[in-house]
Amino acid sequence: MRNPVKYLIIMAAMFCTVAAKAQNMEKLFGEMPDSIVPVMSKTNRLDCIDFFKSKMTSNVQNIYNGKSRISDLTENFLVLQPTTSSQVEMRTYDVEGEGRIIAVAYTYMAPAKETTLAFYDMSWKKLKTADYISLPKKNDFISESSTSRNGDIEKAKEILTDAFVFAEIDKDSGNISFTLSTEAVTDDKLKKALPYIARPPRYAWNGKKFVLL
Repeated sequence: MRNPVKYLIIMAAMFCTVAAKAQNMEKLFGEMPDSIVPVMSKTNRLDCIDFFKSKMTSNVQNIYNGKSRISDLTENFLVLQPTTSSQVEMRTYDVEGEGRIIAVAYTYMAPAKETTLAFYDMSWKKLKTADYISLPKKNDFISESSTSRNGDIEKAKEILTDAFVFAEIDKDSGNISFTLSTEAVTDDKLKKALPYIARPPRYAWNGKKFVLL
């Protein structure tokens, strides 16, 4: 005889999986809590979606009378300019056996680009970032080759304390790349540090978490 409790649990899990798959980025963005992007109301977000789908380049006036617009929107990816000095990228990722999650990169464009990366479940419950990625530290941007002098490396590290880190989510692959934002570093200091700046770290999704490429 079929165990009714076990059957209900299985059916509930299947329903949740199907429901999660049905949520594309348009729906997720429209239904997300206002606290995710505080300068925009739900009406603002829906207007942005309508403008983008209608191929209109007009901006939406947000709740602070600033300008907001969507510049890209697909089934699993979105790029939003909530203000003229900020950008938000969102992308969904399939998690093996657990549905999907949403990665959100909040980037402040001035005075230098700086990104905060956050993860949410499909109900917009915030998740622990450390469970999905080990964020790079500034020293990870320094190349410590065998031919480099320790004094020069330490000097480069000191110079780059004035730099910021910003992230970009690749629309197609879903890879996340991190780059140093050096607008706050003077040109003469940056010239001294450039020989020791390593290739920007990139991370790929493996179905469970992001791993360094």
